[in-house]
Amino acid sequence: MKQNNIPLKPLLLSFSVLYGIWAVWELWLNPLMTSHLNNPWLSNLLGDGIVKNLVWTLPAFWLMGRYEPHLYIPRKELLTAKVNWLKWLPWMVGFVVYAVLCAPAEDGRIGIAADFHPSDFVWLAVVGITEESFARGWLLNATLREDNKWKAILLNALAFLAIHFPIWIHKGIFVMAFTSLGFVSVILLSILFSWSFVKTRSIAVPVVLHVVYDLAVTVIG
Repeated sequence: MKQNNIPLKPLLLSFSVLYGIWAVWELWLNPLMTSHLNNPWLSNLLGDGIVKNLVWTLPAFWLMGRYEPHLYIPRKELLTAKVNWLKWLPWMVGFVVYAVLCAPAEDGRIGIAADFHPSDFVWLAVVGITEESFARGWLLNATLREDNKWKAILLNALAFLAIHFPIWIHKGIFVMAFTSLGFVSVILLSILFSWSFVKTRSIAVPVVLHVVYDLAVTVIG
């Protein structure tokens, strides 16, 4: 498929509108819903299982279909490309090792994180699909060219970083994320997810890598 120049307007508009909706949800609507429900399972199901897919996943796939001639990887291909998963297994193992090494050991033992709740499995199951569909499947895919891959990947990392701002603000860790240089890990992970997307031409790889990383650092403590 010949790739034409992507119109700038749908890129900026899609990011601005969806980001604005997500910010309102994370900063005001989600806390309001959570306080009234007082049920972590239901809150995660509604917030991450439904709302997050409505905000990120569905619009991303609609945009991929609407502007498919402009994409670096056609929508059908990124869903059906064959992947050699053994090549990506070391990264997954590395995520687990990293989580173990960084976990604050109590009594010299590593176990389940103190703030982990079984309901967290709900958002852990969908976070890779929602964020990667939009960040890689749409934004990166629409801006990639053979002669600008790393520029597109770096710009995508900044957009991916910005997606995390609302939740950081809500949790009161926005400033700390920068003063502690924690934001660097988000950028590095974004580069890895983007690179895996380009190398495999599959959305499944960044989704799985994303889920495994979040699972490791959330559960292990």
